Amino acid sequence: MPSTAEPSARRAARAAHACGAVLLLSACPAPEPEPVDPEPFVIATIDGWVRVTDPAADVFAAMRPVDAPPCDETGYGLEQLGLSFEIKTGLCDYLTVAQPIVEPLTAGDVVTIRMWHDELQAPMPTEGYAGVALNGVLGWETTVPIPSPYGTMGGEFTVGHDVAAGTTMQYHVHNHGINSWNLLDVEAMASP
Repeated sequence: MPSTAEPSARRAARAAHACGAVLLLSACPAPEPEPVDPEPFVIATIDGWVRVTDPAADVFAAMRPVDAPPCDETGYGLEQLGLSFEIKTGLCDYLTVAQPIVEPLTAGDVVTIRMWHDELQAPMPTEGYAGVALNGVLGWETTVPIPSPYGTMGGEFTVGHDVAAGTTMQYHVHNHGINSWNLLDVEAMASP
């Protein structure tokens, strides 16, 4: 026995055809568009981060400890599988990286950050810090107590004004101890 249910596209076409046939007799309403959920889009690529070496350009420079050792170039970059940007704080315990965003943002867009860390350890209890700045303005930050077990983390912030593609975004991590922090993605969702 054939189904009496009809796909919505076919139903809409039949309604439009029927409406056209009676157009002379009555006004037919225009079909309402189907609501579309916005899709997130990447604004910073995992392999696009470059170390910020000029303290004047580093949004997070005030957090740098006076006795911070130089950052070893092997202490950051794509992790082995290429799925995240990794910072190994045993080799680089204070790092700010930057890149131009690849898509423009509109006021009201929501930027999301997803990351994870290995088990966090240090000789003395302390905390780790991660933050993201856009166009020189801090957008998101978090602290994590050390010691802590493996965990995922992230957050979001709303863009206050239109931002052109090519605008600088900075990502920063610092902590004491030999730990690993991995940035998975930075995406945005268009405002409704």
